[in-house]
Amino acid sequence: MRKVLLIIAIALSATSFGQLNIQDSATQGILVNINVGYFLKGGDFAEVFNPNFSGGLDLQYKTRSNWIFSIGARYHFADGLKDPTAIFGGLVTRQGEILGLNGEYAPVTFRERGWDMGFDVGKIFTSLGHNANSGPLFTLGVGYNNYYIDIRNQLNNTPQIQGEYLKGYDRFSQGLMTKQFLGYFFSGSRKRLNFTAGFEFMQGFNTSLREFNYDTRSYETERKLDLYYGIRISWFLPFYDENAQKYYYY
Repeated sequence: MRKVLLIIAIALSATSFGQLNIQDSATQGILVNINVGYFLKGGDFAEVFNPNFSGGLDLQYKTRSNWIFSIGARYHFADGLKDPTAIFGGLVTRQGEILGLNGEYAPVTFRERGWDMGFDVGKIFTSLGHNANSGPLFTLGVGYNNYYIDIRNQLNNTPQIQGEYLKGYDRFSQGLMTKQFLGYFFSGSRKRLNFTAGFEFMQGFNTSLREFNYDTRSYETERKLDLYYGIRISWFLPFYDENAQKYYYY
């Protein structure tokens, strides 16, 4: 019985000590960050693509001076195109369908797919936060992005948009990107509730990998400016430096 009481007492003291430290003093460590987002489009590809969702993973390092260094990647996805006839108008019927090999309507779907990866650096302004490790967060980043039209047909009966012909329509593009994030960094006192939420803006300086588009019968060699702007929310699991701040225990 004494051992049980001793264990309970140690656990309670560790909990209160951990809460006190995270509230009163800044700490450092590694953060594993899982995020989701929703983005509107602007710039050159806004007439082709709908808003998209994203999901990603970041590995971050937080310093005791509340700087954040992050490296990560995200996957972008959306169903449908804003106006499929703008690209595939020469292949579709008046009903907006594409005909298959035998003259039947083919079950073709158009989706956006893409991803980005990059490096970010940011600062937590804890003077406006609820504890010594929380507050408004502003980050700047650079990286790489790409996107394309994912054309799917389970019956594979539309050779006019398959194989090498697909490359004339899928708008596959890539390039360097810059990004900015403004939100709030919330580090919970007991390490269980930790998140960031805010607005993100991304600018892609992209070029086409296909060069020639069949629908316009022209070469696409100029650089494009593709813009994303939307909301990003993330949850992170912190692994703080035990030697710097002992709040591993709760």
